[in-house]
Amino acid sequence: KDQKIPFNNYRSLLKNVIFQTSLGSIFEKTNRIKELVTWIIQFTHADIKDCIRAANLCKCDLMTDMVFEFPEMQGYIGMYYALHHGESKNVAKAIKEHYLPRTSQDIVPLNPVSYSLALADKIDTLVGLFTIGKNSTSGDKDPFSLRRLAIAIIRIILTNKLSIDLFKLLNQSLNIYNNIEDKTLILKSLKKFILDKIYFIYIKQKHIPSVIKSVLTCNITQLLDIDARIKAISDIYHSDALKLLILTHKRISSILILSNEVLYEEIKYELIKKQEEKIIISLLESIQNKIQLLFVKKEYKLILLELYNLYKPVCDFFNNIKIQDKNYSIKINRLTMLKKIQNLFLNVANFSILY
Repeated sequence: KDQKIPFNNYRSLLKNVIFQTSLGSIFEKTNRIKELVTWIIQFTHADIKDCIRAANLCKCDLMTDMVFEFPEMQGYIGMYYALHHGESKNVAKAIKEHYLPRTSQDIVPLNPVSYSLALADKIDTLVGLFTIGKNSTSGDKDPFSLRRLAIAIIRIILTNKLSIDLFKLLNQSLNIYNNIEDKTLILKSLKKFILDKIYFIYIKQKHIPSVIKSVLTCNITQLLDIDARIKAISDIYHSDALKLLILTHKRISSILILSNEVLYEEIKYELIKKQEEKIIISLLESIQNKIQLLFVKKEYKLILLELYNLYKPVCDFFNNIKIQDKNYSIKINRLTMLKKIQNLFLNVANFSILY
């Protein structure tokens, strides 16, 4: 009986099914998914026609007798009915796979149309529930499976290595909803919620809490970037190199934290008088040039090893030179130099959390 009706005809029936009170019908949800997926494909490079078609059809099987009788078959029935009515394999597969991953143990879709649609659907649900205040996850209670949704979103992005700004994605979805008050507050809550789930994922992977926090407190918005930094620091966590990096950062920060002076925007080379300063400046310029490309490639382990080269020159500087020079300009210049070094560390992680 289901198959006698063109699969696309089920779409209009979705207008009669409420997604969530205050969030409209499932028909309206598919329109939001369609709008969001057209933004997402700039990062996934999925076929736009297939994505739009799959977005239009992805919930149609909810109106079939087969899914009404066997709800656990949603997605699967949609795929088979779509193929039966002449839809492309790409579209049919996305209808089935856009529900994935359903659990933390489930597979992640690897087809670009499938994971573009899955990401749009899950982001729309998560953002929508936050806009109507259904974002409570106290204790073990999670009535709307928000944790599962967030973890699924994170897994899709990391597994498929998507260079997408997660917080721009959340904002893009939020802007599709009309008449939403306090968007800034909602976005802030969403960011905190997602960051908490990222922390949970890396804890489950046995990463050290301080390492995770040192990266998550740097306001990084790309999950691939967060992942690369956490893994790079973890790889050398028990090495002498990291211990000395931490010591270098600690010595520099302990000086800067006691200083209330306004520093120069750039180091003034005419104020460099001592050999120890000249060595640091030369090395600093060399490191900055080397790590520019390493940042682009997200080679954070190599960046950390480059920063390690500052350990001995910084030690020599502190052992042989007084910051508090009688010439105030020289003092400020030395503090500026130390601030430049501290900023290099901060470009990788918040090293103060690693102490």
